[in-house]
Amino acid sequence: MLSALLPLVGIGQAGTPLAVGAAEVIAHHGTRDGELLRVQGKVAAVRVEGGRRVWTLVEDGWGFEASVAAGQTVAGTGDEVTVTGVCRLERDADGRPVGFRILMRSPADLVVLHRSSWWTARHLALVMAGLGLSVLLVGLWVAMLRHRVGQQAWEIVESERRARFLATHDPLTHLPNRSAVLETLREAVASARGRKLKYCVAIVDMDHFKSVNDTYGHPAGDLVLRAAADRLSMAVRETDVVGRYGGGEFLIVFREMTQMMEKARCEQIRMAVCGWPVECDGVDLPVTCSIGVSSWPDDDATAEILIAEADSALYAAKENGRNRVEYYTPEQSLGQLQRGA
Repeated sequence: MLSALLPLVGIGQAGTPLAVGAAEVIAHHGTRDGELLRVQGKVAAVRVEGGRRVWTLVEDGWGFEASVAAGQTVAGTGDEVTVTGVCRLERDADGRPVGFRILMRSPADLVVLHRSSWWTARHLALVMAGLGLSVLLVGLWVAMLRHRVGQQAWEIVESERRARFLATHDPLTHLPNRSAVLETLREAVASARGRKLKYCVAIVDMDHFKSVNDTYGHPAGDLVLRAAADRLSMAVRETDVVGRYGGGEFLIVFREMTQMMEKARCEQIRMAVCGWPVECDGVDLPVTCSIGVSSWPDDDATAEILIAEADSALYAAKENGRNRVEYYTPEQSLGQLQRGA
């Protein structure tokens, strides 16, 4: 039916098309209906309808359509084109023109003036979204990397701190080890010289410790040592130092202590260690200790001399029945020499 209509409206007849705008076609109230026109517009959409290819075009805010028999076409969405053909008005129920379509004779009546760029706002939005996502991912990666670096730095610091601790502390009781407590004693002796300060050293030995190991096993002996270490640490002053000397022995360095304080404090320490038994697998293990004490009132004392004197006093405590405190006297060293002879 459309092919029969085309000759009636002039398609296929010779003539010079009138170049007009879409707004002008509507403004002439239908006087352009059936005229051969050339109209410029931008392609908004393309579809196939009833065997014809239809372009929806926009020009200065006015929309219209152009169609031609379906075939090879060269215009796509976004292209600026001119279309030449017979104008066919579309009217509302009152007969007023509301739109129009250009009926082209051949695809050649559609001329592309400007190709649309492949780069569109949609592409820009996608790229911006991609960039935003990339920035977010990089930020997350940097945050994770900083967290990991911080964690590794903390682990290194903690490892070094742990290494220093193990180098100077006993792993079982967490007290200063033999080397550390002896170094503390040497520093105390050096600081006391010329200052008339009174210091003392005590060696605390757990009575019958070997029997505990032999009877109940080494885990029980370790439990006794840990309990003794805790009790000793709570019994001394903050200025004093307790260390594990070896086996079942502990070494205490007392700073600036008078003779009266020395005797009272050492007895309190003995009572703190022996005050109650240590429970091991439901068995109460009685614990006692012997303590040998040596002090230095003069500048000639050395750490080694004080240790030897405290050891002599400890030997006397064991000889006198254990679970007691003995203070060094020169007679103790003489007695040991005589027994050794």
